[in-house]
Amino acid sequence: MGERMGKAERIEIEDFVQNIVERMETPEAFEKMISREESCEAQGQENRLRDVLKKEWPVDEKGERIYQITNIYEEKAEELLIVELYTGIHLENGVPCGHFTLYLCGEPDGWKLSETRMMEYLQNL
Repeated sequence: MGERMGKAERIEIEDFVQNIVERMETPEAFEKMISREESCEAQGQENRLRDVLKKEWPVDEKGERIYQITNIYEEKAEELLIVELYTGIHLENGVPCGHFTLYLCGEPDGWKLSETRMMEYLQNL
């Protein structure tokens, strides 16, 4: 599918996903994780996006969000990075059993969630 990613880039993506998890509870901080290069019609959707992410990534009894990145690949035609995750608090063999996908786009100041692609994905959940 995509080409293999370097170790530094993978760590950067892992840090970005951890930032999403940490900022999910704070609307102002979470908003900074979303790409604004897209059309204005998506403006205001970040609350819905955040609500769905919180539902898909529930907190466990310790108040932590459990997830495991399973795959990262590029979709060069759309200049997207796709991050597939296991999420949730129900574990099978120690691995969360929910599935979730993040669509990221690169911006001058780093990775951001692609709001348009995320909203399309969430509508199909």
